[in-house]
Amino acid sequence: MEATLEATTRDTFGKNEARRTRRAGRVPAVVYGAATEGASREATAISVEPKALLKILHSGGGANTLISLKLAGASDAKVLVRDYLLDPVTHVVLHADFYRVRMDKVLQVTIPVVTKGEPKGVKLQGGILEFVRREIEIECLPKDIPEHVEVDVTELMLHDGIRVRDIAASAK
Repeated sequence: MEATLEATTRDTFGKNEARRTRRAGRVPAVVYGAATEGASREATAISVEPKALLKILHSGGGANTLISLKLAGASDAKVLVRDYLLDPVTHVVLHADFYRVRMDKVLQVTIPVVTKGEPKGVKLQGGILEFVRREIEIECLPKDIPEHVEVDVTELMLHDGIRVRDIAASAK
């Protein structure tokens, strides 16, 4: 899944400037990583629209959504959300960290695990499905990041289990 996010660069830094940015109705953010191949790793201070960022974060891909970041005066950069900070009371986005990704380089991402079906051990034997790992870490190219991994649990009986190694991995 891919989304587009428009951003403007910030020249000022610090806590007071971040507060001014939030008061202006934008979210302060930082983009990490080199802009071009061979360039030094640099951090760029930006600000983004909170509604557009929340729409991306609440989409099916969540933080694993590949974002085309449009900066004024620069070429589009492909980024992923590294981290974001929410206000604990109002759930407003306070800050976001993005990192640039290369489309030809494998990266590690954490994706959710979704169960499918009702186990026979629950229906017939009165058991309980214990769901230990709710997310797993995978390696893939940025364009191949799945929204989730679906695990079929309908054939599980009492004391049966499915391990991460049992989940079929795709070629990508």
